[in-house]
Amino acid sequence: MFPAERQTEILANYIMGNIPDEPCESEGAGECAVRLLIKYREALNRIANELSFHDPDEDYPAPVVNACGIARKALKERT
Repeated sequence: MFPAERQTEILANYIMGNIPDEPCESEGAGECAVRLLIKYREALNRIANELSFHDPDEDYPAPVVNACGIARKALKERT
């Protein structure tokens, strides 16, 4: 187990190295991570609502069916 300072350093380095334009606010790594998780969860919920979360049938294009499955899995919904 890493000490808390090391975990924070790993988190900060990941955010700065992998998420463009982040951090964009004056905040610590933990606060930034929580803000981003909330932002991404809200985006997945919007995607899920847009797809209506019904079971797409064979008339739907594969990307729509795939996106529905991805959103469900990310939101821990039934697939």
